Amino acid sequence: YTTLFRSEVIDSPYHFSGQGDSLPCGNLLFCGSHYRTDPRMHGFISETLGYEVIGLQTVPQTDNLGHKITNAITGWPDSFFYDIDLAIAILRDDLIAWCPDAFLPESQEKIRNLKINKIEVSLEEATKGFCCNLISTGETVIMSNNAPKLQETIERHGFKTLTPNITELCKGGGFIRCTSLTLDNS
Repeated sequence: YTTLFRSEVIDSPYHFSGQGDSLPCGNLLFCGSHYRTDPRMHGFISETLGYEVIGLQTVPQTDNLGHKITNAITGWPDSFFYDIDLAIAILRDDLIAWCPDAFLPESQEKIRNLKINKIEVSLEEATKGFCCNLISTGETVIMSNNAPKLQETIERHGFKTLTPNITELCKGGGFIRCTSLTLDNS
């Protein structure tokens, strides 16, 4: 049989990083801000797409003196977790993995208060293993081979895991999710 997909391009009125900074989880949409996405996008996304937007901000990158680093290209503040898919992952609509240390306190509180199951990820696995930058089908997770603790926890939740050794993506600041595009055929 043939399935036809209807798509519509919507112009963004503000800076928006796209899928790296917007992670659907059921009727929730986790959205990053301040590094690659303008916080004003949250209201626009909610109104346009109908999601309950959970606006989040990761910790800023700082120099040796504790001053925030500005991205030389964008002129915006910078973060190791420039898109939130480096700090939070959707495993199923009822389960996320997240690195609390990657988020500012207000964002940590928002995540902790959600009525959803959560797996906490260490800062080491989030930064050295890019473990949150994964893809989940709801049954199988394709993730970093440098995150054994998260892999073990995910498997205990009944998932099958695939852990390819992908070194070049890490050099660019991401992992497998950075090479994928999520399609919704509903």
